[in-house]
Amino acid sequence: VRVPLRWPPTDPLDVNIAYDTSRDRDETSASTLLQAINPRGQPSTDYGRFITSQRFVNYATFCVPELSYCIPPVSNSNDWGVASTIDYTITPTMSLKSITGYRDYSSQFSTDASDGPLTAQMLYNQLEFRSFTQELRLNATLGRLDLTLGGYYFRGRGTQGGLNDLGYTGPFPIVTDFNQGDQVHSGSTAEFAQGLYHLTDQLTFDVGLRYTREHKD
Repeated sequence: VRVPLRWPPTDPLDVNIAYDTSRDRDETSASTLLQAINPRGQPSTDYGRFITSQRFVNYATFCVPELSYCIPPVSNSNDWGVASTIDYTITPTMSLKSITGYRDYSSQFSTDASDGPLTAQMLYNQLEFRSFTQELRLNATLGRLDLTLGGYYFRGRGTQGGLNDLGYTGPFPIVTDFNQGDQVHSGSTAEFAQGLYHLTDQLTFDVGLRYTREHKD
């Protein structure tokens, strides 16, 4: 769904705002077990009996019987955002543009990599992300020179969480199971300038410069 709105309150000012959202509900991706081996000699399972001859057919249960829990076999996402563009004409040869955006995203998706009823690898990922961006541009015409000066700002914050089961790992037959909750913070700022000098009606000299600082932790 997308809803745009335009509001020109005065002759030199033009405001455009847009809201969009999406919602998806689906099952996990289809897969089929093609081969079953046990190179480390973990508890014998005769896993080959779960190989099927049909496409996208398996015996996955999305359960860890050793720990008595199951996860939903889903692939879901929710997304929405707001964006605005504001144009202001200062003089016939000078204008200011503002571009603002906010985005919110979340998803849940699961994987049973064993493609069978036994514990091998199972993931239930839960992702969240939010971001804000702002850009300002000043455009001016000074004789033969077209000049653009501007700045950019971005901040993002995300979480990668969920339940992870890695099946039997290590020298002993122990089920490895843990919760993930990684926080990711990112940001960027930039200043830029661009000039176009019209030497003649058919020849233009173009030069630009941008300085960017980024971080992610």
